[in-house]
Amino acid sequence: MSEIQMETFRLSPLQRRLCTLQCFDLHSSYRTCCTIRIEGPLDIERLQMAFGKVIERHEILRTTFPHLPGLSLPVQVITEECSLPLSVYDISFFSSSERERILPKLLSDLQSLSLYLDDKPLLHASLIIDSKNVNVLTLLVSALSADRVSFQLLMKEASQFYSLNLL
Repeated sequence: MSEIQMETFRLSPLQRRLCTLQCFDLHSSYRTCCTIRIEGPLDIERLQMAFGKVIERHEILRTTFPHLPGLSLPVQVITEECSLPLSVYDISFFSSSERERILPKLLSDLQSLSLYLDDKPLLHASLIIDSKNVNVLTLLVSALSADRVSFQLLMKEASQFYSLNLL
């Protein structure tokens, strides 16, 4: 039988506190969510590549938090490579009134997705195609990986990668 070796890191004090809180409230997940309305043509492949660059630059976005046997709290494991899967929902073929009814429910469902700490990445992205030139991007990340301020900076960086064509 072969052994699996991985380099692990202890949680920061804030991460320990969040894990402790989350253990007592298993139905809730501490997360940061961002929803952005994008108007104009959108190159989905380029968008994914922009987020790939951001993930490549920031280890915390490639970090998982597995529970190892014998430990009460998870540890941090940083993977070398990680891609961002993008779920795409096309509601553009519905009538305008149907889209107005569907969109809030879909956004609510996407914002309440479960985040499993040993999944990678802990950043989930969903794109809703509302019409030919209107898209809604929803990003969800564990609070162990990013807070609101750092998430805003990551979004700004992704936007720069996308618009400057640094891919």
